[in-house]
Amino acid sequence: MEVASFCFSKRYNGQPGPPRLRQAGHAPKKQGVFIPLLFYICPFTFFMQNPSLNYTVKALLFVFAKLLAASLLISYFKSEHYAIGSLFLGLILIAFVRSYRRFADNRAQFWVATFGICITLLLGLMAEIWGTSQGHWQYLAIPNDIAIPFWVPFAWGLSYKTIYSVEKVLLPHFSNGLGKWLVGIVLPALVLPILGEIIVINNGTWHYTWQPQWLGMPLIPVVLLVVFHVSIVILMCGICKWFSVKDPVYAALVDIK
Repeated sequence: MEVASFCFSKRYNGQPGPPRLRQAGHAPKKQGVFIPLLFYICPFTFFMQNPSLNYTVKALLFVFAKLLAASLLISYFKSEHYAIGSLFLGLILIAFVRSYRRFADNRAQFWVATFGICITLLLGLMAEIWGTSQGHWQYLAIPNDIAIPFWVPFAWGLSYKTIYSVEKVLLPHFSNGLGKWLVGIVLPALVLPILGEIIVINNGTWHYTWQPQWLGMPLIPVVLLVVFHVSIVILMCGICKWFSVKDPVYAALVDIK
């Protein structure tokens, strides 16, 4: 789908559709109604280039399904925080092993992925220590002598992996730098963590003391979460640029030689 032909009904040499679809014996491929309509009404379509909509939609639905499953797991088994933490730790270790095998010929890519998860886990834990010690939020259904459940730092590490997977799917759709940062980076950092938190908060896993709130979610942590995850992306861009690692996400945001 070309933005010019789809959004503005532009014609090429008097014929509808871009030239690449008007080869001999080939008619423009029909893509149905719902998905093109979705991107037609989306204001970010202005920034898009040649998107593979079917793959993108399926990948995003899979991510949201995993997010929903993790949120419900935490919500209904919150008192078993050691078991949930062990499960999340196991998922991170599996991610390390799979990444090591996938990048057998490019160890720098493996170390970038590993560092991203570890630094997000560490900085997320530091943020949790600050927030709980200052009384900005409190976890429920855990022993009184424990301020932070065992699963929390590993959830931060997995959040990097989840958001990265969405960024990797979205960024190839945009050629404009503003579109890449707004939709490819800021939007996932805004939607995914907030959606997961709203689910677990309304199931009694923790609560914020900041006011005002909407569905249990104050504005302050929304801003802090976006700033946190965008800052991680900026840090990773700098690391990849410094060590000349052509990561598919960060190389799309900065010039890496």
